[in-house]
Amino acid sequence: MATHLLRLAAGLALAIAGTGLVPTYAASSDTWDRLAQCESGKRWTINTGNGYYGGLQFSAGTWRAYGGEQFAPQAHRATREQQITVAERLLADRGWGPWPACSAKLKLTATDALGSPFPSVPAPTPAPTDPARPPVAPAPTPPTADAATVLAAAERKATNTATKAARKQAEADSAKAKTDRAVRNARKAPPEQWAARAPKVTRLQNAAIAAAEVATKAKADADRADRKLRDARAAAGVTG
Repeated sequence: MATHLLRLAAGLALAIAGTGLVPTYAASSDTWDRLAQCESGKRWTINTGNGYYGGLQFSAGTWRAYGGEQFAPQAHRATREQQITVAERLLADRGWGPWPACSAKLKLTATDALGSPFPSVPAPTPAPTDPARPPVAPAPTPPTADAATVLAAAERKATNTATKAARKQAEADSAKAKTDRAVRNARKAPPEQWAARAPKVTRLQNAAIAAAEVATKAKADADRADRKLRDARAAAGVTG
């Protein structure tokens, strides 16, 4: 009769587990850890050869009767979570009776058997059906009023200095050409005229040198203005 009742209880426990329903009696995870600490030093894989196995010291018959073989042949080969699952079935059927010494030492009562059930492993969060949209690139920021003002001034400066440099270079080229002609004519003149022509040639040479210096300075000013214009365009975000 006792064997029949034991098998009936085990079958009922397995049926409940198969439906996914939580038993009426379900101790907290912390309570099972304290009980395992007392029973086996909290060694869930222990097998000392005394006929009791695992952290909660199941006998082979009890482990089998309450469905433990669905996890492992013996309790010490099952995981902590699997051992606690079988222990919940045993607790629902017989209370703390299967652990008389440690339940008394820990003063476990029916209230402890009504704690939070051992948590099941949560199902993985399903992936979103719609992939995340890629971030939209921000629109280019238009140049500020200050940047636009600086850019306009730089453009005017670059244009004016480039025009001046071109004009001064043309004047220097013209002065050099006049000097070259004067030198050639002086060389063609009779020696007695050289003294008379020398002052004019010298004056033209000095003028050509001065014009070349002015053209060089104007070119340097134009180059600086062009560099500032490029910097102003970069600051304003203008390309090309």
